[in-house]
Amino acid sequence: MGFLTDILGVPLGYIMQFCHFLFSDYGLAILLFTLLTKIVILPVGIWVHKNSIKMVKIQPAINSVKAKFFGDSERIAEEQSKLFKEQKYRPMASLVPLAIQIILLLGVVAVIYHPFQYVFHTPDEVINEMYQVADVDTESNYAEIYLVNAVQENPDLYAQFAANSEENNLACKNANDFDLDFFGFDLSWTPAEAIKTNFIAILAPLLAGLSSWFLCHMQNKINVLQSEQSKANKYGTMIFSVILSLYLGFFVPAGVALYWMASNIFGVLQVVLLNAVIPPKKAEILAEAEKKI
Repeated sequence: MGFLTDILGVPLGYIMQFCHFLFSDYGLAILLFTLLTKIVILPVGIWVHKNSIKMVKIQPAINSVKAKFFGDSERIAEEQSKLFKEQKYRPMASLVPLAIQIILLLGVVAVIYHPFQYVFHTPDEVINEMYQVADVDTESNYAEIYLVNAVQENPDLYAQFAANSEENNLACKNANDFDLDFFGFDLSWTPAEAIKTNFIAILAPLLAGLSSWFLCHMQNKINVLQSEQSKANKYGTMIFSVILSLYLGFFVPAGVALYWMASNIFGVLQVVLLNAVIPPKKAEILAEAEKKI
């Protein structure tokens, strides 16, 4: 798992470092980071959108095959496969963006859990020495987040440590400049724990779940392929997404929930943009015309 998080965390950490350099605000850096990742994978979204339109175009032919070879599942599957190849339609393409988003999420979690390692690029030996100064619990997943708080809350304790070398001084400076407050909301909070003393922490899972519902609602409403799916498929995906978002919102740092929420909102904008630039209505009209022939 460490090898995987390193593969994801190192490059994403440099992107986050750039975003943090521009804004000097971790919340805004996460929002910009999310936007940049969405722009990078936009070509995948365009490909999936066009692939979905192909499905609408060939749907009448698929219905014809099902009617012609009714009861012969092998022949139907064979004919469908031929249609897919002819039209270069990829049945599993719609899963690609979700897979990429989950992979990116693993990287984001690593970056937010380990700011010293991936954002500040602090040497391991310096991090270990910093732990010892304030006796931070290194066994916790949130050890580096606790370390940021320890440096900020104990300036006198870390003054001598910072004076020992340039690397030490830079590490302490990075920690002190790392503002985890985002409009009064601490991005280091894990709502499942923080809610006991800060009820406002409940906003993280609620907003993450709401943003996920909004994305699924818009996809079901205007996405060309999902509009053709059954209610069971539509609402099954929606329920899974909302539950996943609520889980992320409750049991990971609020910074991860902010990333997930922003990713969903930008996802809505992408769906609207793609439908405007590459309108699926033409394919739907063509499909309707073919049904009548």
